[in-house]
Amino acid sequence: LQLPGAMGTAVNSPQWTLPACTKALGQLARQRDWRAALDLLEEIESSRLQIDTIVLNAALGATVGDVRKSGHGGEATMGLWRRALALHRRAASQGLECDAITSNIAINGCGVAGHWPWSMKLLSAMASH
Repeated sequence: LQLPGAMGTAVNSPQWTLPACTKALGQLARQRDWRAALDLLEEIESSRLQIDTIVLNAALGATVGDVRKSGHGGEATMGLWRRALALHRRAASQGLECDAITSNIAINGCGVAGHWPWSMKLLSAMASH
């Protein structure tokens, strides 16, 4: 995984902190490179670092950003909104706090892809907490 700046090192190296990971994920989101963002998230999860809500939100943002770029329909869009939904579910199952930003990103990703029933389910779950 080729990352910007000093981030060409392994995620286990001391240069990698959660803020550095968040910055890298944000950069990947701006580049609309969701595959690299998910690869980085996977590396973070298998490293010494413990993922937090901010890192999760950055990874979700990269995925949803590509849903917007892909537009409605198509195989790519289907996969992206499902990945966003899976990330949201995984975070909740791992005990991470899915804050308003987390839920909003996932709701938006489902909605942009035209999957309003999932958006409404997430919205309802968010309102009940």
